[in-house]
Amino acid sequence: MEEQHKSLVIWFRNGATAMFIDVKDFRELNEGIQFGYFGQSTQTQRKAKFLHAAIAGYAFEID
Repeated sequence: MEEQHKSLVIWFRNGATAMFIDVKDFRELNEGIQFGYFGQSTQTQRKAKFLHAAIAGYAFEID
């Protein structure tokens, strides 16, 4: 079953943050995380991958 979340916020070790909406198919990998999301600026479905070494933390929106 494909898991879907309303939004995902990622905090990076360099102090930056990123927010993703309509997150789908989130996966923890050995080297990082990957997921699909809807890119608001491009109005397209996208896939992203981030390395654990760059991530300070992340959180999903809950109902």
